[in-house]
Amino acid sequence: MAGLRIQQGSPSPKPLPKMAKRPPQLTTQRLLLRALRLADAPRVRRLAGERAVASTTVRIPHPYEDGMAEQWIHEQQRRYRSGQEVSFAIVLRSRNLLIGSIGLRLTPPALPGRTRLLDRQAVLESRLRHRGGGSRSALWL
Repeated sequence: MAGLRIQQGSPSPKPLPKMAKRPPQLTTQRLLLRALRLADAPRVRRLAGERAVASTTVRIPHPYEDGMAEQWIHEQQRRYRSGQEVSFAIVLRSRNLLIGSIGLRLTPPALPGRTRLLDRQAVLESRLRHRGGGSRSALWL
C-alpha cells in the first residue's frame, strides 16, 4: 500500500471533519468512480472470489463466501460515515460494468507525534489488470 503524508500527527490526532452523506462521483471518458451500492454485491462477490484477485490482497479472504460482499459494502459505508475510509466502485462506463474498487484509508500514527498516513488499496478484475484503470483511479484520488 502506498502511504501519503497528509497531516502532522500529534499524541491525539484531531477527528476528521464531518463527511458528506455519500462520496462524490468522479468521471472520465472511460471510467466512473462512485459509491458502492448493495446492488453491486453479486459482482463484488464474483470479483473478490477470483483466486488471482484474492492472492494479491491482504484484506480479501479466499474463498469469498455468500454474504461477505454485502457485509463488506455495509462496512465501507460505515467507515465512510465515520471518516475512516472512502471506497469507490470502479465502473467501466461503456458497459456500465463494475470492474473493481479503490479506496483510501486514514491510518492513525504508529507512535505519538508521527504523521498520519493515507493508505490506498485497489482491486481490479484480473483480466483487466495492467490496462491503466487502477492507475487512473488512484491518480484521481
